[in-house]
This record gives sequence, C-alpha cells and structure tokens, in this order.
Amino acid sequence: MESHRTAGPDAERLLISLDRLLGRAMGIRMPVYGRFAALGPLPFASLWFAAYAVASAAVILLSEWLGVQSDARFIGLILWALGYFSAVLFLARTATLHVLDTVRRDILPYSTPEFVTAVADDLEQRFDGLGSRVVPFAAATLAMVATGVAMLWEKPPVQRHPLGGELIYWNVVAFYLCYVAARGVLVGRFYEPFARRLDKAEERFSVLAAAETPLVRGVARLGGHMVIFWSTIFVAILSIMLLALPLAGRFGFVGRSPFLAVVVPIAGFASLGYGSLIYLRSEAAIRAALRRFAAAQAEALQSRCNALLSPAAGYLPQTSDEIDRLSGWHDRILAGARYRNRLGTGLTLTLPFILPLLSLVRAIFGWHTPAG
Repeated sequence: MESHRTAGPDAERLLISLDRLLGRAMGIRMPVYGRFAALGPLPFASLWFAAYAVASAAVILLSEWLGVQSDARFIGLILWALGYFSAVLFLARTATLHVLDTVRRDILPYSTPEFVTAVADDLEQRFDGLGSRVVPFAAATLAMVATGVAMLWEKPPVQRHPLGGELIYWNVVAFYLCYVAARGVLVGRFYEPFARRLDKAEERFSVLAAAETPLVRGVARLGGHMVIFWSTIFVAILSIMLLALPLAGRFGFVGRSPFLAVVVPIAGFASLGYGSLIYLRSEAAIRAALRRFAAAQAEALQSRCNALLSPAAGYLPQTSDEIDRLSGWHDRILAGARYRNRLGTGLTLTLPFILPLLSLVRAIFGWHTPAG
C-alpha cells in the first residue's frame, strides 16, 4: 500500500501534544535534568542513580553521625528504591522513544487529516487540566496511608525515630514513587484515542485485508509497546520481594510481612493489571472499527446481489457467475477484517490470574522465610 507522507497540518500538533503528555519518560517529570533530558535511556537513568545514591548516602551517614537512626528496614527500602526507580526510568525512557518512533513512522504516514485531528483533540482534552495532578496526588496519599497501616502490623514492630533521617527521607521518596506510578497509570492510557478514532481513517483501509492495513498494524504496535512496558515495570515491582529473603537480614522484611503483602498486589495491579485492561479495551476498539468497515463494504455487495437475485420479486439471473463473484468478494472482505492478536488473546486468558499470581509469589516467599 502506498505510504502517505503527510496527514495534514495537525500532524505536528499531535506530536507536540504527545510529547507534552509523555515528557521524556512516560509522564515522569524530572525538571532538574534540564538540557540532559534528551539523553538515551541508560544515561537518563544513570543521572538519577548517581544523584539518588549520593543523597541516600548523605542521609544515612548524617543520621548515624547525629545518632538518630530509624529502623534498618527503612535503609533496605531506600536501597531497593535506588535500583527500582533507576530501572523504571530506563524502561520509561525506552518505551517513550519507541512510542514516538512508532507514531512518526507507522501511524502518521498512513493516517488521514481527520484521524490526526481527532486524536490530537482527544489527547489535549483528556489529559490536560487539574485532574492530571489531583488524581495522582490523591492516589499517592491513599497508597501511603495503606502502607503506613501495614507497617504497624510488622513483626518485630518497626522502630520509628521521629527525627530519623532514613524515615523522613524514605517517606519523601515513597510518596514521590507513588505519585509517579499513579501519574504513569493515567498517562499510559494515551494510545486509546488512536484506536477509538480509527473510523476517521477508513478510506485508508484495505478492502480485502483491512486487518493488515499499515495504519491498523501501527496502532496495534503502539499498544504492544505499552504492554511490554507495563510487564517490565511489573517485574521491577516484584524485585521488592528480595527484601523478604533471609539474605536481607535486618534490612529486610523477613517472614510474612504485612507491608509486602499490601505493596505487591496494589502496585502489581496498578501496573500490569490496569495496563492490560487498557490494552484490551484498545484492542476491542480496533476490532469494532474493522467490523464496522467490513459490514459497510459487505452491505454494498449484498445490495448488488439483491438487485441480481430476488426470487420473491421475480429476479433470477440466467447464470450464477456474477452472484458467485460478488459472494466471493463478500467472504474475502469479512475474512480480511478479522483482527487477530496473539498478545491480546494471551492477556484475555491470563489477566484473571494476575492477582492470584501475586498472592502465590507472596506465599512462596512466606513459606521459604522464617517468621519474624
């Protein structure tokens, strides 16, 4: 199919809206990066790693020097966050670059001006405003309350020195991580408008192979990038279970930790769980657009068949050649619009087992670690 190198003047507006929404790393705002924000994934994450490592070491050493250290488990959480968020930044930067590249190379060249305008309008309206800041703040607050309550049930009890630098520092870091995660969940829905507005680009669909149209495959590829992103974030979240191993010693949550039992399922669903639901909803929108397109094309052929063959009205063709030809096209159009995606099928079957899987992981660690 011929590639259309321009989709109208709103193509640049769509890219600007997408860039403003995603930022440098899937909605994670790091203003202190300044001119370094355009770095590749590894240097981008390395800047955070270095800055966070220096700040963490300073807090821990200062607390020890002042003699106001809190529970060692807060140090374990601080060290975990060092690796976790560095990995998140790397993954988020990588996913963002893939997304922007897919939009530029696999979507815009095959789009119509109407499609681009509709998507750009949706991106500007859906993700702009106070809600994009209030909702993540509220979600982060609730997450902090839930994990704080879970901490009260830890055995042995968590020792909280009110002036302990590690305690204060961890609370600040944890709130920021929760806020970033909640914002990422909201921003991660950005590709839905691409699927929902496919009806604006039906003129670019291939009549006999609508599901293989480059634009459709490009939109599907966009969703695939996000599922891979949320899956890797899910693995990064599970790394907190390393603190449940005996090797963590006094820095870990050895035994059946209420804190880990709360963090892992909530964070896991907010990443892979919710991300998968958005992906499946996007897949349903693609499938519906293809179904409507095929139905309209098939209806035109049915009307032509009715004009040639209508026994009740006395229309009987001398031969069936034309009827057979139209019927063959009808079947090919419907078959070509059948949208199949192995990733979507797999998620449909496995999504109900994600939360039980989280519980199983927690139980396995509980069985293999002594109670506190």
